[in-house]
Amino acid sequence: MDVSEGGWVRQPAVCHNRRAGQTRLPSPCAWRQPPYLVRNGIPMQLALPASDAMPPGPHLSALRWRMHLTLHIAAAPPAATPIPQSPSLLHLLARADRLPDSAHDAQGSVCALFDPALGEAPPVAALSAMALGLDPATGYWLRADPVHLQPTRDDLLVSGVDDLSDSESQALIETLNGHLGRDGVQLRAGAAGCWFMALPAPLRLRTVPLPRVEGAPMGAHLPQGEDARIWLGRLTECQMLLHEHPCNERREQQGKPSVNGLWLWGGGTLPVIRSRPFDLIYGDDAVLQGLARVTGIPHHRLPAGYPSLGRADRVLASLGRPDDPAKLESLWFAPLRDALIGGALRTATIMLSTSTTHVWEVRRRHLWRFWRRPLAPAQ
Repeated sequence: MDVSEGGWVRQPAVCHNRRAGQTRLPSPCAWRQPPYLVRNGIPMQLALPASDAMPPGPHLSALRWRMHLTLHIAAAPPAATPIPQSPSLLHLLARADRLPDSAHDAQGSVCALFDPALGEAPPVAALSAMALGLDPATGYWLRADPVHLQPTRDDLLVSGVDDLSDSESQALIETLNGHLGRDGVQLRAGAAGCWFMALPAPLRLRTVPLPRVEGAPMGAHLPQGEDARIWLGRLTECQMLLHEHPCNERREQQGKPSVNGLWLWGGGTLPVIRSRPFDLIYGDDAVLQGLARVTGIPHHRLPAGYPSLGRADRVLASLGRPDDPAKLESLWFAPLRDALIGGALRTATIMLSTSTTHVWEVRRRHLWRFWRRPLAPAQ
């Protein structure tokens, strides 16, 4: 087909002018962008005939960059309504495909996205330590978080202590290391309320994550396994050392909860992950940051909302435990729904985690399922 004077002929790849020996550069969006001539190294734009006019719809360059978004949301396990009360989210979930649930909690389900084997026993301690600037490359690491054990009539209620100053953490850890160090065990502080225990060899323990135990009786969640009896004894010894520590006496005088116990969980070694299932990762969780460092995937703090996400083919965003449904609606789920409608978002996988994880996948064509009514707010 001739498009200008001089016998220019359109071909699938490159077009040549037989008489002048000139070449028109191929365009990746030939039907969208005006063709160009190159004459003496200078590109010259040609006018398009009416038949090549731009068709309606989203720009092809946007279609080429339509991303797949994996959106992870965590909720405290006791929550009766794990689904955030966002109208746009309820609409999307009603019309999405429901995928098989995962038996993993929030951190296990995120780890399983990178390696399914990590979901069963996610190495929370090693990944968190890496994110907080420690070096967990060798040895076996456990979270040994400071907790306050509140006596009740029949048991002890567990609550984390996350308001420790650096000097308080250092003083308490120094006392405990003087006792545990004889067995090659070392406690290290990563952040307020986030302590680590480094050991030379793995422990045969089955533990329960602290977020799942918060506010619950301790007796039903104690460590199990072949090494449990030894370590329950050591934890009791640690409680005795902490009971009369001067730091705890000052905290009690200030009306703050004392640190009278340690909670072990999240044990494991630093994993080797060879896959790169995402191109960008967003989130403030330490485990997620550790996964990003292990895999070499670019990581950013969670932005204010969906419109601030970077452009990439595969994006993972972890919203943590959001507490404001109105902000979720205006900043995340309403823009996400608009992106699906407009074609800028190809697919969204939505994961809602408590002690297990529910998974939905929604595509643009799913929004035509008008016979599916939005979920009721309490579901």
